[in-house]
Amino acid sequence: WVANAGEMVLGLDHYCFWIGRPIGLRNRKFFILFLAYSSLLCAAGAALTWHEVRHSSTARGRAFLATLAQPGGLDLLLDRAPNDETRSRIRVAAFFARPVGRQDASGAAGKRGG
Repeated sequence: WVANAGEMVLGLDHYCFWIGRPIGLRNRKFFILFLAYSSLLCAAGAALTWHEVRHSSTARGRAFLATLAQPGGLDLLLDRAPNDETRSRIRVAAFFARPVGRQDASGAAGKRGG
């Protein structure tokens, strides 16, 4: 008896909250396929992320980081952006491009600011 589903399940394995059903004899094959496809999707996402990280040192990326490192560079990039969507992307990229705990001229560690 499965209390969550309110039914009897032949060969009950467990109740899966991801699919909202108990896993038993009749749907175990589909659950295994769900796990396999989910794993493949995660692996593909990890591979694409690794590719982006590995090849992110393009000339365009280096130019973005160089402009961002200049005083007032973020404002310059935002002024050149053609629309609000691009400005939002620049803000997000600028947030993640900032170094964490960078030493300033006095030797004190800087904080990540917004």
